[in-house]
Amino acid sequence: MPDPDNGAKPASIASQFHLTRQWWAHLAREGRIEPAKFIHSSPHMDVVFGDRDVDYLRRRHQTLSRDPLFAEMQYSEDPAQIAQWAPLAVQGRATGERIAATRHVRGTDVDFGELTRQLTNIITEHGGEALTGREVGTLSRASDGWVITGHDHAGAGFTLRTKRVFVGAGGFALRLLQHAKLPEVRGYAVLPVGAAFYRTDNPQVTSQHDGKMYGQAEIGAPPMSVPHLDKRYVDGKEYLLFGPYATFSTKLLKHGKLSDFFTTLRWHNLHVIAAAGLQNLSLVRYLIGQLAASPEKKFAQLRRFFPKADLADWELLEAGQRAQLVKPDRRRIGVLQQGTELVISADTTVSGLLGASPGASTAVPIMLDLLQRGFPEQWDAWRSVLADAIPGMTTTTWDAATVAESTARTADALHLD
Repeated sequence: MPDPDNGAKPASIASQFHLTRQWWAHLAREGRIEPAKFIHSSPHMDVVFGDRDVDYLRRRHQTLSRDPLFAEMQYSEDPAQIAQWAPLAVQGRATGERIAATRHVRGTDVDFGELTRQLTNIITEHGGEALTGREVGTLSRASDGWVITGHDHAGAGFTLRTKRVFVGAGGFALRLLQHAKLPEVRGYAVLPVGAAFYRTDNPQVTSQHDGKMYGQAEIGAPPMSVPHLDKRYVDGKEYLLFGPYATFSTKLLKHGKLSDFFTTLRWHNLHVIAAAGLQNLSLVRYLIGQLAASPEKKFAQLRRFFPKADLADWELLEAGQRAQLVKPDRRRIGVLQQGTELVISADTTVSGLLGASPGASTAVPIMLDLLQRGFPEQWDAWRSVLADAIPGMTTTTWDAATVAESTARTADALHLD
């Protein structure tokens, strides 16, 4: 929300998350997933320091509080109040330093590894097959559909034939769609950007922080760099994580190959990448600064949000790789695309998701979009069935009563506080 007076983007994201929560709640009521294993209540906060950022956050809260989706958001400039919400942010801070915070109690933390396992079980329990430990190498068109080839971890090859394909391969998605020779991705490119986080499991620290606390990105830094101190639950264990810190590799997946990025280069996307890079020199400078930063400088960023942090409690972990989407543009030649983009072939038999991996807020809406655009003949019948499970599909505007009712029903089904 770069403009504190324009809440359209946050409202769109919050609305999408309502759809996702409704779908999970439906599956929970049907007994198909166990929400206690993958989703937990986790208040979301924004904490800022200094006159400029305090003024920004106050205006941001005034804008969002007028929207029913954010009616429960609280705001304070009182250090004592903020200390109750986030003790670590206030302990050891200089007296007189201006601080402000917003807090929304309806935030959640999602263990996507556990959620993925549970959703995959639904597929296999209903006759589907999940093939893991295999790497897809090529995707090519055949007279009767599509041919997928690859190999398993032992090097044995495999071939699959199908009429429809969805490519949800993260950083490899563009490469596979290029193999499929889809004209819809002509000129598209990706730029690999990695991330690292500090993590601690010291219970004396983790017990003092509840929720996700976001700050303000440095001036000139990209939106993906917004720092945050999060309580996380992984396989039932509590952690605190702080980051992100940018890393760089030409791999497109965390465990990929250094040659990955170069396999996506084509003569028709080189100028697109160059144009996007020239228009985003602040991003280039940010990445260089992050890569050159010493461990002491990196940890100083954590101490900005947690003044009493002890380096001995924390370890720096490589998180993964993001394949930042670069799109051709008639006016600007090439632009960096924030978020995700769903690409569907003209005959609708192949589709793929490009860009940053979708999180809790967008996963279900993206799939609904895929069903509508990719299966136009079946959509009307499917829509009526899905609307019973996801009432928000038919909601164009969220009023206070609708939001309250939706929030209460999903919270009850997902066992959230």
